[in-house]
Amino acid sequence: MAVKKLEKVKLAKVKLTKAFGHIIFSSLRTMTSGGGQFSMEFKKVMSCPSAVADALYPKQVEKLKAEKEAAKK
Repeated sequence: MAVKKLEKVKLAKVKLTKAFGHIIFSSLRTMTSGGGQFSMEFKKVMSCPSAVADALYPKQVEKLKAEKEAAKK
């Protein structure tokens, strides 16, 4: 990455849920007075906690639970 003389580069690993919570981006915009450039790069896939999955995909979760219950019978 080429850096100009007056530029500062900050690298950080942030969970996508935190980044889209606007906490990170709001802080970065404030620190750079709106003049900073930001980018995200995919790093890896990880499973999420079941509480997060339930909140994000309630219909799918209910369908899967019903299928598991039906399979037990």
